[in-house]
Amino acid sequence: MLDTAADQGRTHVGPLLRQWRSARGRNQLDLALESQVSERHVSFIETGRSVPSKATLLTLADALDVPFRERNALLVAAGYVPTYAQGAWDASEMASVEAALGRMLRQQEPYPALVLDRHAADHPRAGIPHRVHVPR
Repeated sequence: MLDTAADQGRTHVGPLLRQWRSARGRNQLDLALESQVSERHVSFIETGRSVPSKATLLTLADALDVPFRERNALLVAAGYVPTYAQGAWDASEMASVEAALGRMLRQQEPYPALVLDRHAADHPRAGIPHRVHVPR
């Protein structure tokens, strides 16, 4: 998994942006063209010679398809306040999502189905008891 500002403590945004660009297999020119930011500015941000505006940073993150929680890490690393809410699965506003996941899993019965998060971990609250079905 990529390092985040929370993992590293307070860091500069350049190394984090470079990690995301590398993870997406993009070079600075490709990123600059897609985000309509100059290649020189992208280079200056990555080397720490320039601090991007919040709008520029969000534009670059959008071009790299960075997940929202990780965009918050980029914002914090650049010295900005996080923009995206980070709700927990057990929060009241997630009840409808949990109900939908449980309904989808129950519709798959008697066939096996799993709900995984983006780290391929079994979701602890999928709305049904954990069970493993092994065909014989």
